[in-house]
Amino acid sequence: MKKKDVLIVGAGPSGLILANELLRRGISVRQVDKRVTPSGSTRAFTIHSRTMEMFDHMAVAPRLTELREVCPGNRFHFKGVDFSEDEVPATDFRRLKNTRFNYYGKVNQNDLEQALRDHLLAQHSYEPEWNVECAGINEIKDSVEATLIHHGDNGRAETASSSWLIGADGVHSVVRQALGGTFEHKEGYLTTMSMADVALHGYKGDDSWVNYYTSDQGFTLLTHLPGDMHRIYLTGEMQRKLEETNVKEAYQWALDFYNTGAIIDEVFWSSVWQIHKIIGEIYVKGKVILCGDATHVHSPAGGQGMNACLQDGFNLGWKLATVIRGEASERILETYESERKPIAEQVAEGANRIHQIVINHDIPVEKRFELTQDPDWHDSSIYWISGLAHTYRGNVYIPEGVTPLEGPIESGDRVPDAVLCDKPPKQRLHDILRHPGFTLVYLPARDVDRLSYVSLVERIRELYRDRIKCIAIGNSRTVEGLGPEAACVDRLGGMEANFGVSDIDRVMVIRPDLVVGYQSSLAESEMLFDYLASWFGPA
Repeated sequence: MKKKDVLIVGAGPSGLILANELLRRGISVRQVDKRVTPSGSTRAFTIHSRTMEMFDHMAVAPRLTELREVCPGNRFHFKGVDFSEDEVPATDFRRLKNTRFNYYGKVNQNDLEQALRDHLLAQHSYEPEWNVECAGINEIKDSVEATLIHHGDNGRAETASSSWLIGADGVHSVVRQALGGTFEHKEGYLTTMSMADVALHGYKGDDSWVNYYTSDQGFTLLTHLPGDMHRIYLTGEMQRKLEETNVKEAYQWALDFYNTGAIIDEVFWSSVWQIHKIIGEIYVKGKVILCGDATHVHSPAGGQGMNACLQDGFNLGWKLATVIRGEASERILETYESERKPIAEQVAEGANRIHQIVINHDIPVEKRFELTQDPDWHDSSIYWISGLAHTYRGNVYIPEGVTPLEGPIESGDRVPDAVLCDKPPKQRLHDILRHPGFTLVYLPARDVDRLSYVSLVERIRELYRDRIKCIAIGNSRTVEGLGPEAACVDRLGGMEANFGVSDIDRVMVIRPDLVVGYQSSLAESEMLFDYLASWFGPA
């Protein structure tokens, strides 16, 4: 088989995102998975706001909205604590601002993976290869050779050569083991958890929410999944009932203990595992890169695991494509680890906010309830768990001498969405950003320096051609004369609301992963080229 640019080992969520992002940018890909066929069961089931923004950028969101159930968020029921039903603590994701996806989405993982495979086939005429196992890797000069075993072809062995190899093969990654480095539980929670998908009836609560039931005896989660099933999680004494009786009776005991009214009709499947917090030592080594669960594991509280893996692929895809296309040096791949490893810590922190309340049985249930009464707990939780608060601040290059601009958004932050027009034809900021490259956004102040901006755009186009899209966003007066292809009218003031009112012309560079990479006044825009050189090399 002809040498590919990239061999992806693993066709789970992170591997599928990476395949889509690379093919989207013209990179040749081969993807293999040792599973005989795609999984027909759902493990993860939560899609958060920032991940939906990623899917929107990739043009996959419309399909996902057909597969998901809209969930307001989490409700926390504490047995042994006296409060009324109206006072049940909750994390309500409908309170999220500056995103069109202000909800907690429930999507079966197998359905999500199918949607990503469908997108691969529809947009790029590509399908992953199944029942093909990576048995070893060997880096030779500018290539990586992988030994692939075709189990569906009598165990035929193949040596596959690629310029880059991605290990997206999960917690027990063969690729990671070949690279070496530690991947061990070192600190924090270590809890056994079980889960099951069941058919049930009679539930007295509102299962549009994810319902957490907790007490000094243990924890139970109950929620409806898209389709006909419900998901149940157990820990503590609840989980240990599995050692005393059969699966159905153990889960029924937990539902009865919390007086849910639910009666289990059938158990479709169940699983038991240990919750770990692990951040891997290696992300990139030579021409081999790890992605997703191969690099980090943490508590499932809050449902962030699959989202973090998907975002790993989103961060890596455009960077690796830029390197392969010869538009940037390999050193930019160092930013993949320097940015995503701290995010793994941020994800673990977000999960820990819920874990301490519902799963940490070392804390008395009354104290756990008190944590939910902290005035800052609710909003901080939903922004961390949704991923909207995740930031690369401190890990992005800012040219020396750039004067910081006033406002809540700093370089390294996710760019908040803004409604620019709410009547047909409707438009949002994220609509403008929906393309594979960088975007230069110009926010003109009241005194418009149009000539300087036009000169800046001409220079960028001369140096970078179609790698950078340039757009001015302002009111009808400040963008007058720039043309519909070069300007957009912010009819509702959404940009000022997000970035602050200023008398200074602002220029920003938005990265392909919806992150603010650079911002300065128009007067300091010469430093913009120092920033762009950090990605593309000297102009």
